[in-house]
Amino acid sequence: MPVEPMVRIDEGNVRGKLEKLAKKAGVTVGFVCEDQLRLWTADMLRKTPPEKLSEGRATVEAGVAELFRPLETQAAFEHWKERLQKQSSDLITYTKRGKMRISRQQMKAESLRQMRTIHKAARTRRGGVSKRRAIKRAGNLAFSGELPVSQANYRAFLRQKQKMIGWLKAGWLPAHEYYARRVHAASKGSAWVRRHSRPKGYPQGQINKDGNGFVAAVNAVAYANTRISQDRLVELTQGARQRDLVRGGFKRMADLTERFNKGAI
Repeated sequence: MPVEPMVRIDEGNVRGKLEKLAKKAGVTVGFVCEDQLRLWTADMLRKTPPEKLSEGRATVEAGVAELFRPLETQAAFEHWKERLQKQSSDLITYTKRGKMRISRQQMKAESLRQMRTIHKAARTRRGGVSKRRAIKRAGNLAFSGELPVSQANYRAFLRQKQKMIGWLKAGWLPAHEYYARRVHAASKGSAWVRRHSRPKGYPQGQINKDGNGFVAAVNAVAYANTRISQDRLVELTQGARQRDLVRGGFKRMADLTERFNKGAI
């Protein structure tokens, strides 16, 4: 099973930089480590795609349009009646004369179920949608590259997917907010990321005032470990955090000192 994406700060090869910054600001090494993790998770919150809500909406709309074709209600009903007959769906029942009996509500539920299955099959490791991938992985749904659905189902499915925009970003929120509280700093994160009420992620580790131990942030969103971009972002932002350790202007030192003097939580 792939490891969940993690950002982690411990001594390593940056021990000297951590000690120098802590000494300059008059704070403990442990405090600097927790503050750096707060900043690092803020970087991950900002850089994890999409960086803007409008970008996320455009990507979702394009992906849904790639796989599904909206039809007028009656045309969709006729299409699905024929489709379910061919698939010998369990939803279909017959009268004594052999005629099919299936409600529009049943049909709506079944088409939405198939839309979810096909869309999931189409997802790539980078978070996009591939029609070719869906054709190969859609199982017994006989997906040919474009699934006709009712306009109502098309709009409903699009709304469902748009509500999930920012879910991967939000996986960094629990740890970010935890360490922001620890170092008496304001937490980051756009409103459209914070709308996710129970994000999947957590802080990990423990560090003492001398910097012995480690602190980490884990993004536990189910599909985070399949996103190549997450591992790459961890590498890029890690470099930025290490470079940041040698930048110590007066204003920054004063801020660190002021927050440290508020005491431990």
